[in-house]
Amino acid sequence: MNRNMLVADRSSKVWGLIFFLLIFICIGIHTVGANAADNDFDIIDGVLVKYRGSDSDVTIPDGVTSIGERAFKDRSKIISITIPNSVTSIGNLAFRDCKGLISITIPESVRIIGDCAFDECIALNSITISNGVKIIGEGAFVECSSLRSITIPDSVTSIGGGAFGKCSSLSRITIPNSITSIGDATFRECSSLTSIKIPNSVMSIGNEAFYKCSSLTSIKIPNSVMSIGNEAFYKCSSLTNIKIPNSVTSIGDDAFDHCSGLTSIRISNSVTSIGGGTFHNCRALTSIKIPNSVTSIGESAFYNCESLTNIIIPNSVTSIGDYAFWSCENLINIKIPKSVTSIGRDAFEGTEWLKNKAKKNPLVVVNHILIDGKSCSGKVTIPKSVTNIASKAFYDCEGLTSIKIPNSVTSIGDDAFYDCEGLTSIKIPNSVTSIGNEAFSGCSSLRSITIPNSVTSIGEGTFFSCSRLSSITIPNSVTSIENHAFAWCDNLASITIPKSVTSIGDGAFNYLGLIKRNVYYEGTKKQFIKQFGKTMEEMFDGWTECYYSKK
Repeated sequence: MNRNMLVADRSSKVWGLIFFLLIFICIGIHTVGANAADNDFDIIDGVLVKYRGSDSDVTIPDGVTSIGERAFKDRSKIISITIPNSVTSIGNLAFRDCKGLISITIPESVRIIGDCAFDECIALNSITISNGVKIIGEGAFVECSSLRSITIPDSVTSIGGGAFGKCSSLSRITIPNSITSIGDATFRECSSLTSIKIPNSVMSIGNEAFYKCSSLTSIKIPNSVMSIGNEAFYKCSSLTNIKIPNSVTSIGDDAFDHCSGLTSIRISNSVTSIGGGTFHNCRALTSIKIPNSVTSIGESAFYNCESLTNIIIPNSVTSIGDYAFWSCENLINIKIPKSVTSIGRDAFEGTEWLKNKAKKNPLVVVNHILIDGKSCSGKVTIPKSVTNIASKAFYDCEGLTSIKIPNSVTSIGDDAFYDCEGLTSIKIPNSVTSIGNEAFSGCSSLRSITIPNSVTSIGEGTFFSCSRLSSITIPNSVTSIENHAFAWCDNLASITIPKSVTSIGDGAFNYLGLIKRNVYYEGTKKQFIKQFGKTMEEMFDGWTECYYSKK
């Protein structure tokens, strides 16, 4: 072999070795890269438990069947995620606080999106939910404040409460016919949502469902809906009119509270009650027809509906709640049927109707209920036609000095004579069976009062701060004396508690007098301890001298 051939052979061997080494290095580098990528994911039995990488674009490996709870939580650098078709569920809080995530496509293989799965993904502006997802969990997209629109596929049968709550940029959403209920707070505070179509499949609208959707101008409630929850449309200030279909039987408390743009509403004949605060502060509401199906008007139902001028209450209504039409200042005409047997405190306070009634007669009586006497002064005799003195009827009536209550009266409402500072005497007839809480509270000039044998309970704060009350007789019919019933009656030198009393509330006889008060119990000390679990000395303050019967 000549020298040239030897050199050529050696050279070819060297280049062959170099080529082999390069291939080996490349394969090694590729293998190391793959292992590094795999190390970014903790996967146990097909469940992606934790992502540990720092990439902005993440591809979940094929073969993963479930994205576990909190798997990507707080990974704020992630911009996009690719989910393979092998994934069937996305766990609770899986992508919570991925603040950089802009878009995501959920494949057809996924059946469940867990609770709060994308909670506070504030940059997420695009999401595609493929036809395959059946359940969208509670708060699934809550506070995705950049999300502008979303189409929910026909495969979805359940949307959890608060699913899109506080998606403040969401202006359009499509709900499929597969949905049967809109859960609590589902679209709460979606302040950019202008309109929404509720499909005929929906049977209930949950509590706070559209709470503070301030841009919502119109909504059509289908005939399938049977109930509207509490605060369902609270502060939907752009909503101008709404029609409640015949299918609806129940409207929750505060359902349309603070819908300040609402001018008209039609309530169907199927509704049986108007809940507390239902139309509270609907200041633009000019008219409403209450159907014959309604039996009760709840507390503050039309509170501060200042544009309402007239209302007809149908014969079906039996009760009108506290403050029902309070401060409806332009309400001139009210027709109250004889069917109404209960009228709550200040139900018509501040209305032009009540002012006109009081000008004609300072004692305003409706269906045998004395609802207002605040403009009275001096000595007052209540007519014999009155059976009930309503709550707050004489509230803060400083000019009232004495009052005569006829035997026709059976109840005195809460706060009925509250802060009537000029009232010096009152006689309660035997016909009265109920005296409300704080009925005579703050009657600082009242010196004596006799409680009839017909009364069984002395309510909370009934004679609170009657500072000049010097004597009172508690009859044997009384079984309970509630909290603070005689508190701060500092001139009441002695009290006798009959054996019939089985319950004495906290601070019932609290006392700030400068002399000791005498409290007598008509039973023995042993009987008192058996009934109340302590002695009178232990129950009352140090300014009280306690006496028991010897028998």
